[in-house]
Amino acid sequence: CYWLYSRVGCQLEAIMAFFYGCSNSYLLCAISLSRCYIILRPFNAKNVSVTKCIIIACVVVIIAFIWTMLPIIGWNEYTLEGALTSCCVNWYDRRPLYVSFNFFLFIFVYCIPLIILVVTNSIIYFGLKRMKYKIIQGNKTELSQKRIEMEGRILKSIIITICGFIITWTPYAIVFFISAFHNTNTTISPLATFVCACFAKSSVMWIPILYINTSTHFRLIFVDMNSINKQETIGSTGREAHNPSVIVEKKSAIAVINAPLENNFSTIDEQ
Repeated sequence: CYWLYSRVGCQLEAIMAFFYGCSNSYLLCAISLSRCYIILRPFNAKNVSVTKCIIIACVVVIIAFIWTMLPIIGWNEYTLEGALTSCCVNWYDRRPLYVSFNFFLFIFVYCIPLIILVVTNSIIYFGLKRMKYKIIQGNKTELSQKRIEMEGRILKSIIITICGFIITWTPYAIVFFISAFHNTNTTISPLATFVCACFAKSSVMWIPILYINTSTHFRLIFVDMNSINKQETIGSTGREAHNPSVIVEKKSAIAVINAPLENNFSTIDEQ
């Protein structure tokens, strides 16, 4: 095993992997905090506008980019990992400059975001349970049953995505911690480092796929409508020429499918 793409390629690969993992962690925190704010303060939900969400997303991505550039400017460095087939920050150097970066990296990029994700999503879960209980008891509430169901689906999608993120990056974080702070008598095999690194970096492919498969909104807007359009195209070639009533039937079917979506979105906008 050896690296094929020189030191520049090593740094580029490490920058992309580091930036993806760090920005993913911070974006998940931002999403969880925004949903928590909406659940705790439903009357202020309009304050969470698209513009503000874009600004917050840009801010957290910039913070992740700053973390990514720190090893380039001299606080730690990007170098080959144990198996010599991928690159990351230098875990093995025991000089204070390197150890201090690894310590802050472990705290501010893994531990604190993990705490935020667990706390905020726990608050969202119990908040939704209280809302459902109020509706069952018949108490008046500004949030409709449709809104609670929608928030529940969003929470389910977020939690599944977060669990995928945690399962993917936790083994890598553990290996990183042991390698960065172990004593001279404790070593981790290059194979263990290689497997954890590959598993973590593969999340760039399967975490988005996991989100798409669990996002009801995504399926309703993109998947189902595309299926309908495809069925329209297939059906129109064979039946419309012989039966004009097919057009009316298809339009009514699409109207029936779109009606719940429009009602849901209009209810949300009013609230």
